[in-house]
Amino acid sequence: MANDGKEQFHNEIKALVKAYSNRLNATYVFSGPPRDFFWLARSRNDAVRVLDRSTELVVYVDSDCIPDENLIRSYQLSQSDGPCCPYGSRRYLPQDEVASFGGVLDYQAILQKTYETPLDPLTHPHGPLRWWGANAAAPYEAIVRLGGLDEQYTGWGTEDIDLSFRLQRDGFAFKELQVVVTHLNHTRLEVGPEYGEREQAVRDGDRPQIVNGGPLVCVSNR
Repeated sequence: MANDGKEQFHNEIKALVKAYSNRLNATYVFSGPPRDFFWLARSRNDAVRVLDRSTELVVYVDSDCIPDENLIRSYQLSQSDGPCCPYGSRRYLPQDEVASFGGVLDYQAILQKTYETPLDPLTHPHGPLRWWGANAAAPYEAIVRLGGLDEQYTGWGTEDIDLSFRLQRDGFAFKELQVVVTHLNHTRLEVGPEYGEREQAVRDGDRPQIVNGGPLVCVSNR
């Protein structure tokens, strides 16, 4: 479990991991030093760095998502015909539904309900554009060899499909699984208007670069 450097959650997350240590082989990674922005790519790479080298598959799930009970097993089975990059889908738990639980979520009840999964198949066809970090996996060896998520991406968004397109160029096939995570819908913070431009640049084969120490921009990689 990776914390991207927010000290206010450090003790709470550390205690949570410790509470489950008798049932799970869980490790807590504090991706410091503390910073005033969200650095998803860096924290996830730090988590991969502490994995045992015998690891076969890395599964990414967001901290604000409730995974399907069969998620891990489904990802394990996805590799039975050889290494690939599987991914599942995401549905959204409305904010008023969260409030109806009175602050204590009934996970079993949530998993049994049907919620909206808004996604335009024309703009996000099956394949690397659906390989979102909330519910996706890739072979450990490939992630390490390709350098993981590009840490020039700060905030959230695009760092996942940037990696998925690199995985595709490396020869990996993508496989959609019937496995769902339920996203606890909330106001999205720390993403600027350039998000759409970043995604389109990755689609076009461009890569992000920091120019003269300034903001993130996309330059041609073709």
